[in-house]
Amino acid sequence: MQTGLLKLISKPYRTSFFSKLLLRVMLKNEGVKNWKTIKIQKGVNDKPYIDGDINFNISHSNNMILCCVDKNNNLGVDIEEIKEVPKDIFDMVFHKNELEYYKNMTQEQFYKIWTLKEAYSKYTSLGLSEDFFKIDTTAFNFDMNVIQWIEEDYICSIYANIKTEMNITRYTESEILKHYD
Repeated sequence: MQTGLLKLISKPYRTSFFSKLLLRVMLKNEGVKNWKTIKIQKGVNDKPYIDGDINFNISHSNNMILCCVDKNNNLGVDIEEIKEVPKDIFDMVFHKNELEYYKNMTQEQFYKIWTLKEAYSKYTSLGLSEDFFKIDTTAFNFDMNVIQWIEEDYICSIYANIKTEMNITRYTESEILKHYD
């Protein structure tokens, strides 16, 4: 599993542009021959995919981009900046077991659950159409399917068919721009 992180120093509105370039670089690193001209397709519920057995998912928050590429392993990713918790949405997004388990949750715990729900919903192709309060992350098998870590002030989550060894590469804008033409 190839995982790339890119922290933008330019304006966050360039995340779409840099997300596509980051994906290209990661496809090249994965050995995809036509990485420069790859066409992104839309699948079930508009989940993006690439012809062949290459799965990918991208997420961004503020000025940080997370991209994951894996052959033959369905996945979903999410990244969120740790900031003030919007407590007024708890009942809409948390399963009753999560509310009980995390009665006095910290910002970090909130974003760990949130990013896991979002990564899982992208994994299942349901995306934001998924009712988050129905997803119970306390029942997930973290050993088999979940990878989470903190990168600076961001929580990163990956949900995959099979948790494999992950190689995280941190890129700069200038490294990514070398692949633009």
